[in-house]
Amino acid sequence: MIQKTMRDVKISQKISITNFVKILRGKPSRIVISESILRQCKGLRLMVDTLSATYDASVPPVIEILKRGGETKIIKQDWMDPYIRTIVGHSPDVDDMLMIKLIDANAISSKKALPISELNQTEIKLLPKMKEQERIIITENLKVYLTKPGMKIAEGAKKMYE
Repeated sequence: MIQKTMRDVKISQKISITNFVKILRGKPSRIVISESILRQCKGLRLMVDTLSATYDASVPPVIEILKRGGETKIIKQDWMDPYIRTIVGHSPDVDDMLMIKLIDANAISSKKALPISELNQTEIKLLPKMKEQERIIITENLKVYLTKPGMKIAEGAKKMYE
């Protein structure tokens, strides 16, 4: 029997792993399971042991599921608070993508500047705004690189969306 009260779930009889995962997806704040139920349900016990090992890890591992001929599925813990993540989203906007592109290209000085010709039209349209915000510098020979504040912003954006 499964009892739900507010955000708590109490499991007092054998349930399948599938039903347990459904309970987890409901994002309860607490799940109460009898020790005798865990002794009876080998799969459920294994699932709870897996969760316990994950919680005990200082940094949970990234799990990659490879699919032949398909896209790799990556399971990793999001370090960002869920509320903040809903505000900033899961993928960068065009401004942040350009900043990340510049930091990845190591465009952090006039000697290491990226030629504007290597940018697409959307990125080129962003340059005046970013220059005005003092995030980038455009050289006389039409190359672009990040300012110190621009580097900090780019590093932060990269960390948020990696």
